[in-house]
Amino acid sequence: MSQWLKLTVTAQQLVSFGASGEHGFLTRSHPYLPGSVIRGALAAAWFRAGKQTNDPGFKEIFREGHFGPAYPVGVTLDSQSVSQCKYHDPKADHKEFADLAFGEDAARSCLAGREELKGDFRGIALINRTATALEARINQAKDGALYSRELIDKGTRFIGYIVLPDNADASFLTGNGSKGSEPGVRQAFFGGRTSVMGRSKVAIKPCDKKFNPDPGKPCVIRTLSPTILVDDYGLPSIDLAGALKKMVGVTPEGIWNENPRVESGVAGGWHLASGLPKPTEVALTQGVVVRFAKGDMTSKKLQHLLENGLGLRTNEGYGWVEVVDKAWEEPESRKEDSQSQLMSERGAQ
Repeated sequence: MSQWLKLTVTAQQLVSFGASGEHGFLTRSHPYLPGSVIRGALAAAWFRAGKQTNDPGFKEIFREGHFGPAYPVGVTLDSQSVSQCKYHDPKADHKEFADLAFGEDAARSCLAGREELKGDFRGIALINRTATALEARINQAKDGALYSRELIDKGTRFIGYIVLPDNADASFLTGNGSKGSEPGVRQAFFGGRTSVMGRSKVAIKPCDKKFNPDPGKPCVIRTLSPTILVDDYGLPSIDLAGALKKMVGVTPEGIWNENPRVESGVAGGWHLASGLPKPTEVALTQGVVVRFAKGDMTSKKLQHLLENGLGLRTNEGYGWVEVVDKAWEEPESRKEDSQSQLMSERGAQ
């Protein structure tokens, strides 16, 4: 068993979690708080408190702990097991979305056919802020130095989880009472440009996480972050079934991973301790759905998978998975937007 901690981050300033990719005038942001950013921000809080890497607790928290992604409240991840009817007619006699992992019918469609969702995010509004560099002496805009950055608005609340070894002392993160020597982390700086952005309130509390799959039903899991896999020779791999077989000793009966969908340049960034850039990886995108047959996934196997993650660099939040107990549904806010758009189109006619 491991310790589970619930993390709540509330942005007090604009935040930006830079996504790796080609350099250009626009610096993109992840629409969620990656586990690697959480780990780095809390480690920075450790050093600001005057602690060192050889102090008790550092190894158990920052080297052996697993920091999952924190999603903004109200944001929904698309499951890649979902088939969508393109240009769906609300009057049609079939559903617009059908979750294949739960056996829903995707045989019927409107004239444009169907397509699978790709693990995108719904419900997050990124802000674009454009600025320019200034000439040092004349204080005018520097020619050709226009740049822009994607931001998430202040006030956004992110929720995620941290998993620590059972013997780890988590008091630095959670605090140990009003009379204790450890006040706990209450504020940290997340993302890029922390001199002017990223200040956030932090609340970390122990929580009880137990996973008991129903032996009478298939067990469905979904990846919440990019998953970095390699083969026996250390080369990038997309063999998710093989990785799961090695991890829990069971081959899933179904995997939904569009095409499969991968992205490069994952897990980059800058390592402050060494002053060197982090290596980038090739990874399967989030939203991959896997189904295990009835009785194949025991509580012990599921606990092991959820606590340790799947693939490489899981302590940085990659390969984080969750249990899915019901078919994917379109968010209510999206339904309202779709209905309003339909009414506007009818009014225009």
